[in-house]
Amino acid sequence: MRTLLIPLLSLLYGNSSYGMASQEFEEQILCPIQPDYFQEDKITYSHVKGVGSYTPPYDSGKHQDIAEFIIYDEESPKYLVQKAIDGKHEFIEEKVLEGRSLEESKKENAFQEVNRVAQLARISNEKMTKVSSSKAQTVPYKFVGVLLITFPHTQDKINSPTRCIGSGVLVGPNHVLTAGHNLYDHKRGGWAQDIMFTPAQHKTFKPFGTTKGTILRTFRGWIQGREDENDYDIGLIILSNPIGYKAGWISLLNAEDNFLASHPTLTIIGYSLQDAKLKTKQGVVNIKSARMYKQAGILQEMQPDRLLYDINTLEGQNGAPIITDSRVLGIHTHREGAAIGGSRITANKFERILETISKYRIPKTDYAAPTTSQGEEIEEYEINSERGSKNINNSHFIKRNVY
Repeated sequence: MRTLLIPLLSLLYGNSSYGMASQEFEEQILCPIQPDYFQEDKITYSHVKGVGSYTPPYDSGKHQDIAEFIIYDEESPKYLVQKAIDGKHEFIEEKVLEGRSLEESKKENAFQEVNRVAQLARISNEKMTKVSSSKAQTVPYKFVGVLLITFPHTQDKINSPTRCIGSGVLVGPNHVLTAGHNLYDHKRGGWAQDIMFTPAQHKTFKPFGTTKGTILRTFRGWIQGREDENDYDIGLIILSNPIGYKAGWISLLNAEDNFLASHPTLTIIGYSLQDAKLKTKQGVVNIKSARMYKQAGILQEMQPDRLLYDINTLEGQNGAPIITDSRVLGIHTHREGAAIGGSRITANKFERILETISKYRIPKTDYAAPTTSQGEEIEEYEINSERGSKNINNSHFIKRNVY
């Protein structure tokens, strides 16, 4: 009896340990960071019974009519779109493909496939619409941005970096929430080598500019798990500049099961690959043009770590926020046949995300706090990351009212 019991206990506790480890963040630093560049700061969140816990949003109120005129290199390389075996489209510099066995017809098919998927999505979902330039600078659209991601190599291991398009959303002054596979791709060399984020971009207009990512964080469960396991396919980009003080950021929601059981309407806002065009500026690759789309539909099924819905999406929208009532309750991660879904913000993910926002925050002393909303019974909580915690000057402490 004892010989049978010991292996069973080992298996039980082993799985438990793995489950706990899966819920922790792994981190990749993309560039050197000066000491004290980030300041530890407490995060206040609220709880509404029957809905869940949520963080306060921040609306800068800013609307840009004129942005910097960007001059791209005259001899900017041409980037071709190639559809990889896993269905993801990769931007590859034309000269890298020269001399390879990739036929011209395959290149053309890749472009045709992008347009075909986009056209089918428009036909099958009347709620899929392009977001106009003026609307892109309003709440919640202006919090959403396009990502240009550079991975070590293509899926078929071309000896050259490959670039992919993704979406993300500001959830703090210098914090972008996105899909874990936008940060760590199992088939393209692991961690991204470079990430650039541009919120509210409309075609060539970039009202709030572009910012580089300095630190990437995604869950150990995504890195160590199978690529088709979407439970932990969620992560954070720590930006080099607090672009959120200009654009603002959205509220995070850890939704209760009872709220999700009511099948709320969800909206997915993100960028499409079909409209993305790349150019270089002083030798650095940028997204010259991009277009935002939105789709809406009903939550069909909730799972412990996932949300499933029947909302058509386009490639490039992976990492887009799943929004209800102006709050993000998950991140769109995949569309495989009839399976469309995303990673749910659970209690553990909510805590880990807030710890990261707290730990890696660029302060602004003249920060204006959001006002308190009326008519809701709320409980106040405070989170302060236990990792790397330190005392800070009161002039850097950002006070927040409850939203």
